Amino acid sequence: RGYCQHYAASMALMCRLLDIPSRVAVGYTTGTFDPKTSFYYVNRNNIHMWVEVYFPNYGWINFEPTSPFKAPEYAEKIKKEPVGGESAERRLKSLKELLMEDVELGEGEGIGAIKKPIKPSKIIFGIFTIIGAIFLGFCSIIFSKDIRYYMDIYKNYNNPNRYIQANYRRIIHKLSDFGIQKKSWEDSCEYAMRVKDRVELNIDEITDLYLLSAYSGKKLDKYNTQQAKIMIKDFSESIKKKFVPIENFKALISLNSLPTLKKLLSSFYKFIKSFWSFHK
Repeated sequence: RGYCQHYAASMALMCRLLDIPSRVAVGYTTGTFDPKTSFYYVNRNNIHMWVEVYFPNYGWINFEPTSPFKAPEYAEKIKKEPVGGESAERRLKSLKELLMEDVELGEGEGIGAIKKPIKPSKIIFGIFTIIGAIFLGFCSIIFSKDIRYYMDIYKNYNNPNRYIQANYRRIIHKLSDFGIQKKSWEDSCEYAMRVKDRVELNIDEITDLYLLSAYSGKKLDKYNTQQAKIMIKDFSESIKKKFVPIENFKALISLNSLPTLKKLLSSFYKFIKSFWSFHK
């Protein structure tokens, strides 16, 4: 009695932590039936809380996390009998049987269950597993931001217009890693001017080629594709000359070009979750 709110709140919280839609419902049980009046009497003791979980195409389904059974009561009333003699021996024997009722040696879940100590090797393995999962998750995030741009370039190789646009997006992505992000209110020409003023990198030619491919309505040819390749190569060499190795390393592990921190954490959480379930 009085524990249903704790069970319901705990289950709803755990469901929400797993992104399962859930809510706590409050109501009353059926109460006590009076055969004389044929009425159910409901009072404050019949207040009850349970959990409703949402299933697509089914709606809200009721779940009852509170156990319907009371905890076993071991206290027994002892009859008034004289102390000592056979009565005392009988009570002592009954007490021993009562105390040993739930005791189980070895692995079990009784009151007297003996838990095996966790081996240090398992603890070390668990620590290294978590560290490895974090490292792999971080690497997957870092390199996935570059891979998606290379994949975009590769799949559009035979379409000069889209190929040039994909290369331009890669340049913006690379500059974002160095802390020069394109603002939402900037057009391509304004961004090119800001890059030139800030780090003295000239991206005017690739910008003009990008604008031509995106807005002219003309279908570009392989000659323009070769132009884009040369411009990208020149840009990469300029980046290497312009920034010292430590800055290039910082750009490699930079998260500036990722969309939002929320998406980053979401992808990292999904990776850890899948990795952990695989090793269970």
